[in-house]
Order: sequence, then C-alpha cells, then structure tokens
Amino acid sequence: MQRHFKTISKTKEDSVWLTQTDTTVGFLSQSAEALINVKQRDASKQFLTALPDLKSLKQEERVPLSLRKELRRAKKRTYIFKERAYRVVSDGKHHDFLKRLGWAYSTSANKSNETYNEEFCFENADIIHISEKKFHESSPSSLYKIVRGKKLKLR
Repeated sequence: MQRHFKTISKTKEDSVWLTQTDTTVGFLSQSAEALINVKQRDASKQFLTALPDLKSLKQEERVPLSLRKELRRAKKRTYIFKERAYRVVSDGKHHDFLKRLGWAYSTSANKSNETYNEEFCFENADIIHISEKKFHESSPSSLYKIVRGKKLKLR
C-alpha cells in the first residue's frame, strides 16, 4: 500500500483525506466545517459518520439489542439514529484506515451536486491515501432509519 502526502499545516482533526471508501471515492475528516468548505455544501446538511466497529457506535447512540449483530456484520449499509447517519465498516482497507483514525465524517469526493472529478479531489484534499487499486465509484450504501428499535429501509 502506498501513501502520498502533501505538506500541510493543519492538524489531524481538521485535515481532509481523499481515500477509497467501501462504496466510492470519499472525502473524510474529523471536522465537518472542513468538509463543508471543500464541498461548498450547505452547512445545514449533516455528514455520515464512519466508524471502525460497533463499540464506537454504541458510545454515540443507543443500539437496540436486536440489531447489534446485524450492525456488526453489515456491509455497505448506513443507519440513521435520531437524524444522524452512521456506517460501521467492519472489514477491508477502509476499516483499517478508520481504525487508525478512530472515526471520521464521510462524504463522496465531489463538489456538492456535481459528479466525481479527480482533479478537483486532488486539489482539495490535504492528504491523499491511495491503496493498490485505483479510485473507483460503485453503488451507494443501503440506507436504513432506526425508529423505536425497528429498521425502515429508505434506499
């Protein structure tokens, strides 16, 4: 695995990473403000929080006992709890990346309401993380809303 780094004067918490996620090419950061600036996005829209394990999610939200096993094993699924979206990435290179970070806000790597543009992404990322595969887009994750311990499929 190769890593490419730009020289930056930001801290880890407000840096924007460009990486291949489990579904698409994504911008990740521990600063929502940094992602809003890069994507030129409406500040009222929230970002998905990507986590490396169920334990991290349980620190943020009350996870119904009946869904814990599913959440731990879910592949390419996003869950919404009380208007906040989370994805537990349990394996693969994206999991390894998140495990080192602890957690990150995640969004597709593009300007808001536009398609993927590699030049835009490389210019706006503070740190570019490239694995042995090229960046590629694939289908989005399934989306479920958790309401009173039940899951409702949204996408």
